[in-house]
Amino acid sequence: MTGAQIDTDPFVYALGARLPSGGILSAVIPREHLPYVTLEFRIRR
Repeated sequence: MTGAQIDTDPFVYALGARLPSGGILSAVIPREHLPYVTLEFRIRR
């Protein structure tokens, strides 16, 4: 799966992935919350 991250903004961290169905999945998290979350995209079957 093709994905990207943006780790250059001082206030947020972002992840994105192009889905096989043609859609896009993204997440943008404030940097102050990063120590408290685990970012993970999973395929549900």
